[in-house]
Amino acid sequence: MTQGIYVEFCAQQKHYLVQKRIAHIWLLILLHELTAWEGVQSWNYSYSTTDMTWPDARNYCQSFFTDLVAIQNREEINHLNTVIPRNPTYYWIGIRKINNVWTWVGTNKTLDEEAKNWAAGEPTPGAEDCVEIYIKRATDAGRWNNDPCLERSKRALCYLASCKPNSCSGHGQCVETIGSYTCQCYEGFNGPKCQSAVKCEIPKIPRNGTMTCSHPIGNFSYCSTCDVGCVEGFLLNGSVNLQCEASGMWSSPFPTCEAVKCETPKIPRTGIMTCSHPIGNFSYRSTCEVGCVEGFLLNGSVNLQCEASGMWSSPFPTCEAVKCEIPKISRNGTMTCSHPIGNFSYRSTCEVGCMEGFLLNGSVNLQCEASGMWSSPFPTCEAVKCEIPKIPRNGTMTCSHPIGIFSYRSMCDVGCVEGFLLNGSVNLQCEASGMWSSPFPTCEAVKCEIPKISRNGTMTCSHPIGIFSYRSTCEVGCMEGFLLNGSVNLQCEASGMWSLPFPTCEGFTLQGSQRLQRNATAMIAQCKGTLKENNSIKIISIGIASSVCLISVLSAVILITRKVMKKGFSPIST
Repeated sequence: MTQGIYVEFCAQQKHYLVQKRIAHIWLLILLHELTAWEGVQSWNYSYSTTDMTWPDARNYCQSFFTDLVAIQNREEINHLNTVIPRNPTYYWIGIRKINNVWTWVGTNKTLDEEAKNWAAGEPTPGAEDCVEIYIKRATDAGRWNNDPCLERSKRALCYLASCKPNSCSGHGQCVETIGSYTCQCYEGFNGPKCQSAVKCEIPKIPRNGTMTCSHPIGNFSYCSTCDVGCVEGFLLNGSVNLQCEASGMWSSPFPTCEAVKCETPKIPRTGIMTCSHPIGNFSYRSTCEVGCVEGFLLNGSVNLQCEASGMWSSPFPTCEAVKCEIPKISRNGTMTCSHPIGNFSYRSTCEVGCMEGFLLNGSVNLQCEASGMWSSPFPTCEAVKCEIPKIPRNGTMTCSHPIGIFSYRSMCDVGCVEGFLLNGSVNLQCEASGMWSSPFPTCEAVKCEIPKISRNGTMTCSHPIGIFSYRSTCEVGCMEGFLLNGSVNLQCEASGMWSLPFPTCEGFTLQGSQRLQRNATAMIAQCKGTLKENNSIKIISIGIASSVCLISVLSAVILITRKVMKKGFSPIST
């Protein structure tokens, strides 16, 4: 049965009771007519005793019986040819051409091949639309011939239906047989009187599903329908609508409810994910906990849940490298960085250095760690320090510090006090090596020429600073018989020169009064000079010097006198 016929039939069941009541009324009318039946009593067939046209014949049969006879098969034809008496004009039967199709008017069924029983050469074309049956004819007995419906008169051959409106329970076609009937059940019904609807298996409500059924005929019987659905988070796998068909099978296999699937989440790069699946892999109610490996932070939700919509509760998170503060390059410093993951992120490394003249205070290498902190504090570049220079003894020093005290580029100018000469560089600069540009200079006393001791002379010197250096002093004298020509005392001055020229020791011989006089005069003058030079000596020293001088003069006079007495006077210089 097609879907359209199925729906139509099921709709007709609703009107069954109304039609049943109408049939009961017609049945009462028919029983009334049976009291005037003149026919074969044992076979539910009858005929009229007078001839009439086909329309009148049908009216006659419908008034007193059921209708003009509707022949179902050859057995029925043979039976009629046997029991019905011969009539020279023969009998009308219930066949008529309707829309060029031979149709049983009582049942409105098309004439089928099994029931066809045309006489030879029949049916003839034209307007001969009604059919007669040859009863007890010499030839073609029981066969049919088509004749005009109004131009010929024949007896009416009627039948009284054995079939009643409820003979087949309203679920089948009642087929007349000789003296009885059979039921040809409609699809979906069975039993002798089509009283039972075909049963279908009771459908199982799918797990996590719902089902609503309607039963117009009987529980889970022909025409029963079921609408199947699923609870939240589940999708129906199969047909939404099931109907019990005439075959006793449902129109579709029983559906199932399957958990909604969510997209398999992608584990973020450098991430980890742990999932649980109470129903099915990455299905409704599956949950995933997402994290990141060391050095990375989760950007997004930690927990994901597969929802009834088939979507995760949150977008898939990502793992992003931990960021470290951008390091500040120290003043006078340099920095070179590499970033294997991202700028100044986890595992970024920086190598720090300093420009010439500066030293790194801190770690050379920095690494961005998982904590988001650098492995060491940011280093600084500090100017190279030089040793604090020692001011040389008897020296002076003036320094300038453009960066830091005694640091890179500090400069010192060194000098010496009077009487001293600088031994080394005047200018010192603190260099990038941490060393001064030159060794520390010294101040050395000015040197004076080593005095030459006069022949027949004596010299006694003292050196408070250095031998024959600034402030060295020498006392010069002469041996017996010689007189000092120059200063007794010499001092080495800041200029590197002695305070007076080097003195000499001079001797003499008596060769005349003039020479004697000159030598004596010289000695006296020397004594005077001695007294003048020792003017600052204490009184006791003056007395001693004067005595010595007078003794020397006196001795010289005595010596000269002796020589004069021995020989004549002749002075000679030595």
